[in-house]
Amino acid sequence: MIHFKPFLKTTYRNASGKYAIYIQFNHQNKVSSRTLGITVNRNAWNDEKRCVTSKDPEHLSKNKKINRAVNKCSSIALKFDREDLPESLDEFLRQYDNKLFDNKCFFEYASKYMSDRRGDLAPGTLKTMGDNVNKLKAFRPKLQLHEINHKFIVEYDRWLKVDRGNNRNTIIKSLKVLHQIINHAIKEGELAASPFLNYTIGTIEGTRRGLDKSELNKLVNLYKSESLKPNKQNVLRYFLFACYTGLRYSDVRTLQKRHIIEKEIGEGKRFFIDKISVKTKKQIYNPLTDEALELLPGNIPYQASKIFKVLTDQPTNRYLKEIFKSAKIDLLASFHYSRHTFATICREKGIASETIRRYMGDINSKTLNVYAGFTDEHLVNEIDKWKEK
Repeated sequence: MIHFKPFLKTTYRNASGKYAIYIQFNHQNKVSSRTLGITVNRNAWNDEKRCVTSKDPEHLSKNKKINRAVNKCSSIALKFDREDLPESLDEFLRQYDNKLFDNKCFFEYASKYMSDRRGDLAPGTLKTMGDNVNKLKAFRPKLQLHEINHKFIVEYDRWLKVDRGNNRNTIIKSLKVLHQIINHAIKEGELAASPFLNYTIGTIEGTRRGLDKSELNKLVNLYKSESLKPNKQNVLRYFLFACYTGLRYSDVRTLQKRHIIEKEIGEGKRFFIDKISVKTKKQIYNPLTDEALELLPGNIPYQASKIFKVLTDQPTNRYLKEIFKSAKIDLLASFHYSRHTFATICREKGIASETIRRYMGDINSKTLNVYAGFTDEHLVNEIDKWKEK
């Protein structure tokens, strides 16, 4: 193994009476060194911690340069191990002297990562990831992978809070995107260890509150009044549909005529949503309430035609804020309220949690065996509790 460490060369002093800092390499009784271009007074060097102390007014920038050199050596050692290269001090030094080594741009790496995940991640998820990468670029326009360390994360966290004015939940989302990309870089062997190792991101807090029945009725009455302008009326239509079905925005946006199926239930017929969730890739199988049926357009020509003309998320949420204000609902509106509204009213109607999760497509391995026993009749009987006053 090739060992390396910064050290103060005390055998020579320059004209200012300062000593130079080098990095030393050792391998099988062979020793070599490279200068770091830093000089300090003897009393400003800590031999044990191998860093410049605060006695030097430029200690922060000098230690940063030392850390970059050490990180570069760690990356070279990782490359030797990952590619199973024979240990050679000469080759190690050649890599170290190469100024372009480990010069991997974080933003180029992040862009390739997101491109590779197309098809695996929902478009909305990729957009959120891209927005957060752009936010990071505003903080540090030029950034290499190996420059992301614990100190960088702390400074980015502070910048998000102070300079951007982000709340804690927004900051957590931004850091989680960074963490996800960093973890991928570690798996690919681009980084030796996670800079998040001693950093707690935290968890997103929220009440996950939905609209109560009275608030939902305010929106229904506003919709029926037809007093809104066409764009707002359209947005309210598909938002209310989501409130009655529990669909995510991405699933409302991709809902096609072919996803609405008719089935014989008992002595009558009922309509179901039967589609694969854009986000989770799991089946959504949900009988439609009368309220949801009334919101379906009557002029859908083809099986592959989309049910609703859904706007992109930003104008949708912008219109919803104005709609909530018109309905005198004092909440910071977003489309995700619809999903929580569906769950809230289902619980109020006494529908079991397992059934609600089945309606909403939240299937996991722990509850799959429960869902397997749910008949169409059971799902219809439970959703019909919405009719009960």
